[in-house]
Amino acid sequence: MGVFAGGDATRPVWRGELQAPALGMAVECWDDDGKPMIGQKGELVCIKAFPSMPTGFWGDDDGSRYRAAYFEQFPNVWTHGDYIEITEHGGMIVYGRSDATLNPGGVRIGTAEI
Repeated sequence: MGVFAGGDATRPVWRGELQAPALGMAVECWDDDGKPMIGQKGELVCIKAFPSMPTGFWGDDDGSRYRAAYFEQFPNVWTHGDYIEITEHGGMIVYGRSDATLNPGGVRIGTAEI
């Protein structure tokens, strides 16, 4: 999560949380309707371009794979594929991938539920 969140020497440390969004990152936690949330689990999004944002994928000349990977769920908003919570302290808790499902014995389980 180093590109999205990390340490901040000016803030207190809370057990289980990354302290703050990383420098230059406009990170939010959104519900399925694209509304920001505090204190609830939701989708990690970055609402502005960021310094380490890739400009595309190798061999994806028309940009379709790149757009499908990061911009399909919410148009023009980077969706990273992780469940997070932005806490009341402004820190971040990472729960796991939002885009991965396991299927042991026919029971579908999202990796964030494990």
